[in-house]
Order: sequence, then structure tokens, then C-alpha cells
Amino acid sequence: MKNFWYLFAAYTVIWAVVLGFVLSFYLRERALRREVEALKELLDRQEGHTAPGEGDKVQG
Repeated sequence: MKNFWYLFAAYTVIWAVVLGFVLSFYLRERALRREVEALKELLDRQEGHTAPGEGDKVQG
């Protein structure tokens, strides 16, 4: 039963590391998604397709 503490500590550390990686990937993905959207809007504005803030409206 003395080794149970080490097993518990090891699982806790492993799960903390795994959750840290997942959180890191989530934050990176969210930042990249925002950057891609900003670049799309910038490209649309430079090409003269839409005015700022009108990227989702249907043109007709």
C-alpha cells in the first residue's frame, strides 16, 4: 500500500501533462482560426469584393 501514493502521483502528473497539451493545441487552433479569418477578410478587401464587415453577406 505504500506504493499506491506513487502510483496516484504518477497518474496525476501524466493527466496534468496530457490536459496541458490538449489545452495548448486548442489555444493554438483557435488563434490560427482567427488569423485565417482575418487573412480572408483582408484578401477580400484587397480584391475589392466586399467592404469591411460585409464578408458574410450575399452579393447580388
